[in-house]
Amino acid sequence: MRGAEATAFLAGMVVEGDTVFLELGVEQRDRYGRLLAYVHTIDLEFVNMEIAAAGYAEPLAIEPNTEWAADIANAADPAHPAAPVVELPARTSAGFDAGL
Repeated sequence: MRGAEATAFLAGMVVEGDTVFLELGVEQRDRYGRLLAYVHTIDLEFVNMEIAAAGYAEPLAIEPNTEWAADIANAADPAHPAAPVVELPARTSAGFDAGL
């Protein structure tokens, strides 16, 4: 089952209790109230890109939150075997704001 493989892949990157950084886009929630964010680990691994590069997610870009769309699409494309090197914006130590 591909879903179980994707879950195991993600669990290998982020486990309960890990600190992650959420990079919010222009729109912070979708029409159903779900938080929209790019996820980075404390080691600055770009979770969204890693999942796409491993083949566990199909890239989907919805305006206006498209800052990383091209990079994630390239990482998911077999014609681009190496994920691009991404310089991440500066992070703060504030972490996740549960009030979002």
